[in-house]
Amino acid sequence: FYLPDQDAKKKAEERRRQLRLSYPEFINKLTLLMGAGLPVRSALFRMADDYESRKKNGKYNVLYEEIILLCREMSGGITERQAYGNFGERCELAQYRKCAALLRSSQQKGTAGLLEILQEEAENSHQERKHLAREEGERAGTRMLLPMMMMMAVVMLLILVPACFSFTM
Repeated sequence: FYLPDQDAKKKAEERRRQLRLSYPEFINKLTLLMGAGLPVRSALFRMADDYESRKKNGKYNVLYEEIILLCREMSGGITERQAYGNFGERCELAQYRKCAALLRSSQQKGTAGLLEILQEEAENSHQERKHLAREEGERAGTRMLLPMMMMMAVVMLLILVPACFSFTM
């Protein structure tokens, strides 16, 4: 009864972690493609096509699956504004909601300053990625504490037992 809930929570947390880690790459690619002259829609379709070819080699990424779904929504007749909103809501993270809001506002106001805003967002996301990597490293160090203590106890036993036997003889 309890295990399916735990499994679902673990999967949801892993999904959020993957999305969080993939955001800097996504925003950098989007900025790069837009800087090369592609409109937002074409850049997203290009990213989806690139992922489709990589996916055949067995590389699965939650973010790019969401981008494929976004592209399918846009191809299926949903307006770009609505598709961007759906993308932000499905990803459930503040970074993606902000990006979706930027893309939605660019549909309304035009893409005049969007590239600069995305470049700034890419720099911020890179700093956030460094922070997350540092946090993961600290978490790994904490996880290793118990096994290290157990190994220390074994080493102490290996040293103390022969020493005690040598005193008794």
